[in-house]
Amino acid sequence: MIQEHWLSSENLVKLSAISDDYFVIGSSAMDECLSAGPLIGRPFGGVAMLIEKTLAPNTSCLVRAERYIAVLIADWLVVNIYMPSVGTSDRLFVYSDVLHEVQLLIDNYPNYRRLIGGDFNVDLDVVSPALPLVRDFITSNDLRRGDILFPNSSKFTYVNESLNVASRLDYLFFSCVDKVVAFNILDLDLNLSDHLPIMAVCTTQAQNASVEGNSSCADNVEHYRWDHAPLHLYYEQTRLLLEPVLGEIVALDAELRTIPKSVTRTHVERLYNSFVGILTECSKLTVPKQK
Repeated sequence: MIQEHWLSSENLVKLSAISDDYFVIGSSAMDECLSAGPLIGRPFGGVAMLIEKTLAPNTSCLVRAERYIAVLIADWLVVNIYMPSVGTSDRLFVYSDVLHEVQLLIDNYPNYRRLIGGDFNVDLDVVSPALPLVRDFITSNDLRRGDILFPNSSKFTYVNESLNVASRLDYLFFSCVDKVVAFNILDLDLNLSDHLPIMAVCTTQAQNASVEGNSSCADNVEHYRWDHAPLHLYYEQTRLLLEPVLGEIVALDAELRTIPKSVTRTHVERLYNSFVGILTECSKLTVPKQK
């Protein structure tokens, strides 16, 4: 989990260059600022996650917002948060808004274990205006602090030697203590940030989609040759089959405020499956394949 990468949306690809073993899910906090004109001052904000590619079949992105990212990885709901610092305009409003949106995610995925972490910009052991918001969130979701579960870890996560300031602003919270194998705050010899990285080791039910020892069978896998496809036929076929789906989406949109959320979710899942099924069927009908 990364906070404050300071990258625009166009430059998020730079995170992919860190390692070939990981893929990146990220968001920028500067899009609105950059769309208004040249950037004045230093860059700011942004959150991202680097996820090992072996977990790609078990990963789905739920939300990519300016201050948080939420993904499902196997049986875990993982949320990376960057909260506003002291002095931010409407800080408590933004703080409350982010926690409310994350709470909705937790409510929508109650069967998943929860790993929530990041830079909360508040010391949970010191009285402050934002403290009740975080404590209520932790209590209502039965979350446990990693630094309390493993008290041998370093005391501080933010250390600025030039200002002679140190505090604990970064946290990892867990809903399943028995699935947390290890936790530590790492004081690395080489660290260009004034925040110390936090490490946690958790167990998961992830099922690796690859089959060990079957790499020699890769030549038998069929893939679409889009460069040889009659795209005009594909476009026409998808237009014909997707028109009824579009009609259902428009009708559902008109009824969103009058039907229960659970019913809405069922409709959206059905429409999504129809959409993917139509695209798959049209590809099979019009696009040539090659092993």
